[in-house]
Amino acid sequence: YQEGKFHFAIAGLSGSGKSSLVNAFRGVLNETANAAAIGITETTTVVGRYPDPNPDKPCVWYDIPGAGTLTIKDWDYFNKQGLYIFDAIIVLFDNRFTATDIAILRNCERWKIPAFIVRSKSDQQIENLKKSSADRIEEDESLDEDERASRLETVLDVAIEKYKSQTRQNVKSNLKDDGLADQDVYLVSYKALLNVIRGKSTRGVLYLDEANLLAKVVEASKERRCPPAWSPRAEVSRSGVLEKAKNDLLNGIQPVVQPTEEEYTRTLKAYQYQEGKFHLAITGLSGSGKSSLINAFRGVLNETANAAAIDTTETTTVVGRYPDPNPDKPCVWYDIPGAGTLTIKDWDYFNKQGLYIFDAIIILFDNRFTATDIAILRNCGRWKIPTFIVRSKSDQQIENLKKSLADRIEEDESLDEDEQASQLETVLDVAIEEYKLQTRQSVKKNLKDAGLEDQDVYLVSYKALLNVVR
Repeated sequence: YQEGKFHFAIAGLSGSGKSSLVNAFRGVLNETANAAAIGITETTTVVGRYPDPNPDKPCVWYDIPGAGTLTIKDWDYFNKQGLYIFDAIIVLFDNRFTATDIAILRNCERWKIPAFIVRSKSDQQIENLKKSSADRIEEDESLDEDERASRLETVLDVAIEKYKSQTRQNVKSNLKDDGLADQDVYLVSYKALLNVIRGKSTRGVLYLDEANLLAKVVEASKERRCPPAWSPRAEVSRSGVLEKAKNDLLNGIQPVVQPTEEEYTRTLKAYQYQEGKFHLAITGLSGSGKSSLINAFRGVLNETANAAAIDTTETTTVVGRYPDPNPDKPCVWYDIPGAGTLTIKDWDYFNKQGLYIFDAIIILFDNRFTATDIAILRNCGRWKIPTFIVRSKSDQQIENLKKSLADRIEEDESLDEDEQASQLETVLDVAIEEYKLQTRQSVKKNLKDAGLEDQDVYLVSYKALLNVVR
C-alpha cells in the first residue's frame, strides 16, 4: 500500500471475470506481458497486484482470489483477503448475484468502503438473449415474412433492455432482502471497457456503462481518502462444540445427514416418481445453464411452450419436472434450484433438494468446478447414484479464447503479414484444444484433491445438443 495512490480491489465468485476486468481497466490485452492471468480454470490463487501502466493514473488494481472455490469459503472471504485496506471495491458478478456478493457488500458498509456492483460479460449475456429470441421468432409459424423480418430487426434492442431490466431488478431485490441500501449496477464487458480505456472505437462492440465506471470509482475513493479508524469488535464467546464446528467447516468437513424413511417416501411423492421411467436431475451452481440443458435434452427451444424457464436472474426457485415430449423416451428431467444463491447453501444442497431419489444426476458447471460440485459428487458416491460431469456453454468459452488469441496475434508486431494470417487460420483449433485440456486438467485435479475418483467430463453447448436431439 502506497500513500498517494488509489488501491482498488476486484472481488467476487471465481469465474466472474475479475482478471479480465483488471486487464481492461489498465488498458492491457489478456494473455500479454504484465496482464493478470486469465483461464477457464481457477487461475487466481493469491492476490495479484497490478499498477496502472499509465503514469497519469495513480491506480493500483488488485485481483483477489475467487470466492466459492474449493479453498475459499464465502463467509470469511472479506477478512481472509484483507479487503478492509482498500480505497474502493468492485463486486463483480457474471451470472447471478449471490451470498458472496452480499457478504462483501455488508462488510464494505461496516468499513465505509465505497463498493461498486458490476455485471461482467454483458455482451455475452445479451448475445444469448438475442439468439434465444431470434430462434423463437424464426420458428413462430403464426408470423408472416414481413412480421418476422420486422421483429428480427429489433431483437438486439429488445435483448439489451431485457438484460438491463432483469439484472437491475434482481440486484435491487437481493439488496432489499438483506437490508442493504439500493445502489447502481454497472453493466460492462471486457472488450468495450478495454476500448474505452484505450480511447479506441471498434465496430461491432457493444457499449453499456463502461465509460462511467472508472470515473465513479476514482471520485468515490477521493471522497474517502482518509483510512478508516479501527473499531474493535465485541468478543464472541464460543463453546467447545461451536469451535469444533467452525474448525470442521474451515477444513471442508460437513456433517453427513441421512434422510429418514418418511422423508425419502415424501420426496418420491413430491417429485411424482413413476416406476418404469428414468428420473434424471440436472444440478449445479445458479447460472450454469441447467434450464437450457433440460430444454436441449428434450428437443425444446428456450422460451417456448413447455420449456424450462431461463433468464439472466435466478429463475429456478422450486424443482421443475419436465417429462420428455417424445413418447419413445421414458425420461423425466428435473431442473433443480441453483446452489450458491442467497437461499440455498452449498453444504445441505443435496439433501434439501432430495437428490437421493434420482436414477442419475448431471452435475453442470459453467466457469469453474466448485465446492458445490464436489459436495454433490461425494453424496452421489454415498448413494451409489451415477453422475455425469458436464461443462456447459462450451461454444461461448471457446469463442472467448479464440478472440483473446486473435487479439494477441493481431497486436504482435514481431509477426509479418503471412505469419499473422497463418496463425489466425488455426486460432479456432488452438482454442478448442486449450479449452479441452484446461477443463479436464482442472476437474481431474479437483477430484483428486477432494479424494474422489477421476471421471470423464462432457463438454457441450445448448445449440449443439438441441440439434443432436432433434
